[in-house]
Amino acid sequence: MSSAQLAGREPLPDPLPGGARLFGDQVAALAPAAREVAEVAAVESDLAVILRATSGRAALAEAEASGLLQATGTAVRFRHPLIRAAILEQVTPARRREIHATVAELTEGDRRAWHRAAAQLGPSEPVAEALTKAATQAAARGGYGDAAAALARAADLTPGPSPGRPASRTPPTRPGWAGCPARRSPTSPRRASRPRPRR
Repeated sequence: MSSAQLAGREPLPDPLPGGARLFGDQVAALAPAAREVAEVAAVESDLAVILRATSGRAALAEAEASGLLQATGTAVRFRHPLIRAAILEQVTPARRREIHATVAELTEGDRRAWHRAAAQLGPSEPVAEALTKAATQAAARGGYGDAAAALARAADLTPGPSPGRPASRTPPTRPGWAGCPARRSPTSPRRASRPRPRR
């Protein structure tokens, strides 16, 4: 990590480095059904969504038996943040997009917008519009860093008027918005002010 990241001036990389070295063997040893649970949980913590996106409670129980994760209340949590990193390091980009696409169909609102964005390959006006709406809602909650991250991703996904020149988006702003960087990447674990998925 950079000195700015270590000092807390810039967002940490997502996923965090070092996961595969510490937990890679345990992740690789998971049976297919349990591994599927772990992969989905790495991008979405909601228990109900995970159960619908995977083989269900039997697979969840198998994943919990590995000691890598645990269902608590309405969410699934990893025993250590680097376990999630180890899982994501072993998932191909195509598989990650597939997971996000599946989860997007099972979520709503801002979370669905973020999952759709993570699953998108190439420009998409509908996906960009959904993220712009998510940015406005995040700003209304005071999550200016989250709003800025949503707008940045929306700009990436907006079809440009000419090759190499994406169309700009100018949503409602407030003082200090642009100066508040998101603390994590757009698809990092959800917090109360940011209902988006993990990448």
